[in-house]
Amino acid sequence: MEDNTPRAWSSPGGLQLPLDREMLEAAEKMYRDNRGALGTHLVATGLLVEDSLELRANLISLFAQLDEIPISWLDYAFAVNGREAWAIAQTEPIFLFWCLSCQEEIRPKGSNHMRRLKRELEVIRKCHVGEMVSTALLCGGCTEFRLQLHNEECRIARLAQQARAAQLYKMGAKYMEQEEWQVRRVQALTRAGYKCQACSRRDTTLDVHHNSYENYGNERPQDLIVLCRPCHQRLHNDPMEEAS
Repeated sequence: MEDNTPRAWSSPGGLQLPLDREMLEAAEKMYRDNRGALGTHLVATGLLVEDSLELRANLISLFAQLDEIPISWLDYAFAVNGREAWAIAQTEPIFLFWCLSCQEEIRPKGSNHMRRLKRELEVIRKCHVGEMVSTALLCGGCTEFRLQLHNEECRIARLAQQARAAQLYKMGAKYMEQEEWQVRRVQALTRAGYKCQACSRRDTTLDVHHNSYENYGNERPQDLIVLCRPCHQRLHNDPMEEAS
C-alpha cells in the first residue's frame, strides 16, 4: 500500500545554487508577506485582550522581547510606545543575562541591547574552545582582565616563536630536517598544486626554493617558490645549493 504521508523536504547533501533575480524577488515578497501576516495577527491579538489588563501586560512583555517583532509595532497593537513597552518588559523580564566569567548580572540597556545579547549567546553556544568571540556577555572587569591575559599569552607565544625561529636559523642546512620546514614545504607544494611555478611541469622532482632568507625558520608564503629540478638548477646556474 502506497505511503502518502508528507515528508519534510530538504536540500540533498546541502546542495547550493547561484541566486538569480527571480529567486531574490520571490524571497523579498515572501519576507514582506510573512511580516505583514505577523503584524496583522499582532494587532488582532491586541484587540482581543483589550479588556484584560494583566494579559495585555504579559503579552506586551513577551512581544517586546522577541526578535521577530519590532518594538514600534506594539504602538499599533497595544497603544504603547517603545519606552513604555520596554518598561513593562523590565518588570518581569523573560530573558536573563549574566557575565560568563563571574556571573554578575548584565542588565540590557534597551530592547536593541537585549536582542544583541540574545544573538551573542546563540553564537557563543555554537563556537568551540579557543575561537575568538564577542565580549558582550562579559562584565567590564572580566573583559579587562581577560584582555590583559590574552595579550600576555600572545606576547609569550610571539617570543617563543621568535626564539624557535632564531634556533632554526642557526641550524643552517639541518633546518631542512626539522618538522617546521617539512610542514612549510608541504604547504608550499599544496599552494602550487604540486607543479613547477616556472614551467608548470608535474612529472619531475619538485624543490621548494627560498625567494628570501629574511624569515628563515619562519617563512611566509611569499618567501617560497616551488621549482622543478631543472628550473631550480637554472636559477642557481650552478650545482644544487639547495634541494629540499
